[in-house]
Amino acid sequence: MEVSSNGVDYTRGGMEVWYHGEARLMAVRPSTGPEGGGTEVTLVGDGMVRGGVHSRCRFGAGEDREGRARWETSTAVACTTPGSGGLVGNVTVELVGEEGRASGSNGVRYEYRREGGIAVGDGRAGRPEVRVDGMRPSFGRVTGGTMVTLTGRGLMWEGMGVFGCRFGSAASVAAHSTSSSMVQCVTPEAVEGGKVSMVLEEDGERVWEGGEAYAYEAAASVHGIRPMFGSAMEGHNVTVMGRHFSNTGALTCRVGMGRQAVARWLSSTSVVCVLPAAEGRTGGTQNVTVDVSNNGADFSEGGGARLR
Repeated sequence: MEVSSNGVDYTRGGMEVWYHGEARLMAVRPSTGPEGGGTEVTLVGDGMVRGGVHSRCRFGAGEDREGRARWETSTAVACTTPGSGGLVGNVTVELVGEEGRASGSNGVRYEYRREGGIAVGDGRAGRPEVRVDGMRPSFGRVTGGTMVTLTGRGLMWEGMGVFGCRFGSAASVAAHSTSSSMVQCVTPEAVEGGKVSMVLEEDGERVWEGGEAYAYEAAASVHGIRPMFGSAMEGHNVTVMGRHFSNTGALTCRVGMGRQAVARWLSSTSVVCVLPAAEGRTGGTQNVTVDVSNNGADFSEGGGARLR
């Protein structure tokens, strides 16, 4: 590349410029690992470039969760996951250049699992060691009502008493064990937002403690959408306005009452939803609501914004 002040006389020697397409990630393998990091993963996609353009892998928002990328081919890059800094759940994976600019994602996600926790109690006969390795989602609305799924081992056994979950200082709520490796609880309402301890109990006795494993936050709310009209025959992007949108790997849009759509965070008050084409309609006008969820489970209340 050369530069001229008059359009006739150009500099000599110049700089060489290299154009390349943006990388596109399709998968991360494995797609889950411990919150402490150290997992060797491979990012699979296309358009991956050796050197400064794709020099680091970013797991979620912020430079504190980045690892050095090791180029293998134009379709595969290896990374070692950094520690999550206490985050448990899904984060978006990106390739990042030396200047910190993200250059490829496509919404691929990696899940940080909580490892272990502390088994407590008196070791009652017949009770196995209770261990929790994962929690989804790891955060939810202050008003409660979030279905939280814990995975691990020793979560169901013969002769088990009344099983319960305790979130912070709130009263224990019923825990429903679906198998020895999964239990589900519905969060109670919290007095305020913030992280709280998570405890599993049998007949009121603690059998597992997970520290500050769950976080309460303000629920997302939707106030408007633009444009308010769109073709039902093809997908398109809309900007949703509201409050309390979080830049998380689980950020999701919902169209109507069932279909979920990719969400792209812009700010705490705006999100872009990539809406799919309408299903089963060839003409006419259809009104649908668009809602947003920060954790993939709790969607904005009040019916969201309406799209025609």
